[in-house]
Amino acid sequence: MTSLKKPFYSALVFFGTLVVLTVGYAAYNLSTETAGAPMTSMKWNNVINAVNDLDTRVSTLVAGGGNLWSTGATSSINYTAGNVGIGTVSPSKLLHLGTTTGNNAEMDIQSGIKPKWGIYHDETTEQLRFWNGSDRVTFSSGGNVGIGMVDPMARLDIKSTGAGIDDFKLSYNTTDFVALASMSDGYRLRTQGAAVNKLYLESGISGSIILNGSAGNVGIGTTNPGAKLDINAGMMPASTTTAFMKFRFNYADNAAIPAIQFRDMGDTASNAQISFPLSNGGSAANMAFSTYHGGMLTEDMRISNGNVGIGTTSPTAGYKLDVNGGIRMNSTLTQNNGTYDTYIGRGGGITGAWSSTPDTWTITLNQQDFAIGGWKKTAPVSWTGPWLYINSDTGNVGIGTTTVTTGFKLEVAGRIKSSGADDYSSDIRFKKDVQPLTNALEKITSLNGVSFDWRTDEFPSKNFKKTKDIGVIAQNVEKAFPELVTTGDDGYKSVAYTSLVAPLIEAVKELSHKIDELFAKYIDQQKEIDSLSTRLDALEQR
Repeated sequence: MTSLKKPFYSALVFFGTLVVLTVGYAAYNLSTETAGAPMTSMKWNNVINAVNDLDTRVSTLVAGGGNLWSTGATSSINYTAGNVGIGTVSPSKLLHLGTTTGNNAEMDIQSGIKPKWGIYHDETTEQLRFWNGSDRVTFSSGGNVGIGMVDPMARLDIKSTGAGIDDFKLSYNTTDFVALASMSDGYRLRTQGAAVNKLYLESGISGSIILNGSAGNVGIGTTNPGAKLDINAGMMPASTTTAFMKFRFNYADNAAIPAIQFRDMGDTASNAQISFPLSNGGSAANMAFSTYHGGMLTEDMRISNGNVGIGTTSPTAGYKLDVNGGIRMNSTLTQNNGTYDTYIGRGGGITGAWSSTPDTWTITLNQQDFAIGGWKKTAPVSWTGPWLYINSDTGNVGIGTTTVTTGFKLEVAGRIKSSGADDYSSDIRFKKDVQPLTNALEKITSLNGVSFDWRTDEFPSKNFKKTKDIGVIAQNVEKAFPELVTTGDDGYKSVAYTSLVAPLIEAVKELSHKIDELFAKYIDQQKEIDSLSTRLDALEQR
């Protein structure tokens, strides 16, 4: 069936085909009969009546106005002043679709038996929608465009409905390509397909920002970022004020501190952060480093006015490093002012100081487990061991040595000089199982006092006396008094010289007793001699 759009007269039979003109609801309709079909009187009468009616209608039309399609008093398709209206009697445009029944105005487009597309105006939301089974594109009354949604909240609001569907894609030739502006305009956003798998934000002036889709890395100034953020600033100008990364904030003292935070993907609290607290009305900037421990985010280190504070939020002025807590090092820290050097960790982890000129040192110690050593910078003489060693676990002290023999609290590698008398604990209340010494004189007389020279060249760390010395031999003493000899951890023996006093006392007592016995015998013998002398005198006088 074909709608008649213009009034005309035409032949009714074309090449043996009969065309029947009938009057419809809104237009004149031409019905095509099968070629060769017999004409009946009814068919001819219908043709004649239709032609007469068409002639009457055409003769009454006014040029430039009127309705071409109508049935009864209600017009469905109207033609007015060159405009066609469907569902409206007063079309204002070349084609005007409308409805007055409260339904949505809709137009469908279909090819063959394929699913049809529809364009309709939603009366409730006042939206224009494109539809093919579900809403595909929506134009809101506020001017927003939605793709894949019916309530766009932005000028262009795109929503995917499944995996593998591109939200926004433009192509250039056969290459996937997205461009927001040309390079000559300043910036361009583009991709280069799945093979490259990168997103470029390019500048026509300098550099690019690259998002590596396969690795999830972002590169600034590099096309192949090797980390989550890879910045290549290239050759920097010779300036102390030029930076390749800046963070700027504007806030008052005691306001919320802006920070760079680090956290795990599933955590709601920061594991660490770098913040930038201001002070003195914003004239002084600080940098604070915090980590999460003890159930909360705690500041661990701060840089303030060029000073570094660890364990404190207010590093003391005048000190480049202010540490609230202990310090442990396994390397070397050296300070030098041209004359004096102070070092920490040199020579096996010890602390020391030296001077390039002769000087007097005063050392104050208030910590445990340390050693003090040193050397003379300008002379070839060196000190092979520390001056003082204290073991905080045992409380043992070594002077000139770090090895304190087991059982001793103090070991000195060298001679000892004292201007006062030495006292030793000897109270009976400290002692038990007290036994007298026996055969002391015999044992003392078995000892040999000797003079000797120390083998200083072979044992330099012992700091032996370099001149002639006298004493006893430990192996000799050990035979008589084994309790006075100690074998060190190194296998060498030492003698408790002061403990020889006790056997010497007993030996003197034994010797004194023998002298008393001899003196008593001498008295008795003297008396006997005197008696014999008297008797001899008497005999001589007879």
